[in-house]
Amino acid sequence: LLRFGDQSGRQVMTLAAADDWFEGEELALGLGARGNSAVLPWLYELLRCDDEATRAQAAQALRTVGAKGAVDALRGALADEDATVRAEAALSLLALGEDVASSRILDALTDSDSNTAIAAWRAVAMGPDPAAVPAARNLLARPLPAATEPRRGTVLRQRVWAAALLLRATE
Repeated sequence: LLRFGDQSGRQVMTLAAADDWFEGEELALGLGARGNSAVLPWLYELLRCDDEATRAQAAQALRTVGAKGAVDALRGALADEDATVRAEAALSLLALGEDVASSRILDALTDSDSNTAIAAWRAVAMGPDPAAVPAARNLLARPLPAATEPRRGTVLRQRVWAAALLLRATE
């Protein structure tokens, strides 16, 4: 941004907002790099924009950046009207080492965004979170989608983490 003469990043943010945040999700994803705390002000702004997909991606990008300074903004996002934004905020807080109510992570297991659900399954498996064991058993008991169904891959990834959770919970 500096190279293009945008000292504050305002030009990029203005372009994204002018198009009703059409590419805000990609902007948030692009800003999220481990340790890149210089982008926090932009991610905070994206976390407050009108588009829920952009807000969710901003919460996820804050997790990627890994800055403890994002905790307050993420706690605020726990009250977002959109379930995926709330789930991403909870997962980000957990990744930053903050206490997050187990119910918030359990809600994320069934999020409509498959990537969020996969991240939630990974989080409860790595925990491991014993409260998620019944959900893991239920998921693994359901029939697997047919090989021709496009969502089969995401269901398989959720099941891998569910199985890992069950293995770790029985150790």
